[in-house]
Amino acid sequence: MSNYDVWDKNWLKKHEPSVHRELVSLIKHYSPGKKILEIGYGSGGDLSFLKGIGFESWGLEKSKVAYNLSIQHGNFNAVLGNGERTHFRDKEFDLIFHQGVLEHFKSPTKLVSEQSRILKENGVIVMDVPHKWNLFTLYKKVYQLFGRWYGGWERSYSASELKNLIEPLGFETIIITYRGIWPHRWGKFLFPKQILKRKWVGKIIKTFPVNVIQNSAKKIYDSCELVRLVSSHNIIIVARKK
Repeated sequence: MSNYDVWDKNWLKKHEPSVHRELVSLIKHYSPGKKILEIGYGSGGDLSFLKGIGFESWGLEKSKVAYNLSIQHGNFNAVLGNGERTHFRDKEFDLIFHQGVLEHFKSPTKLVSEQSRILKENGVIVMDVPHKWNLFTLYKKVYQLFGRWYGGWERSYSASELKNLIEPLGFETIIITYRGIWPHRWGKFLFPKQILKRKWVGKIIKTFPVNVIQNSAKKIYDSCELVRLVSSHNIIIVARKK
């Protein structure tokens, strides 16, 4: 079964659109203009959010299932197609991003080269992929070995591997950061706002102490490389086209 078939099967299941807050925050901060493209938009949550705050949002999706769902429920410009061979004009977009896409390409150079073609001069690319050097990679490899990984074939990247991929293609790295806590239960303890889903819990744990705990936990997490090595499972690179 190809990765294409795997994702058609995955999107047939019920998926609520999700917003990756760290990712959209970077897009808002670094985008030099309003016309943006997401490759492999899936549920379309990020694009819908960005459309709602004023971006001209375009999405390219290979899965017909995800595309058809976005036509019914999305509020952005959806296109069915292949990220390696798009029909967009040269230098059309201010920013291009993708989350959970690059790692499924065994030869990613063609994908990134196509993004460079349709990106404006000084345009920005934002890529979110699984981070290589942590326990999540081992967890994933075990599931892949037994054919139980939901995403089919997939690799992980280190920061140096991402830079070595994109910089020879005419990009200059702006920032490399991380997103996500794995196991997810750890994230709920590190960021306690995530567990405040019930009203009665919110009444017991007031807003001020929760903010203090969360800010303190994030400072510790950001400053401790060993903790991130164990738990952080996504790496984000932001780069500018020269």
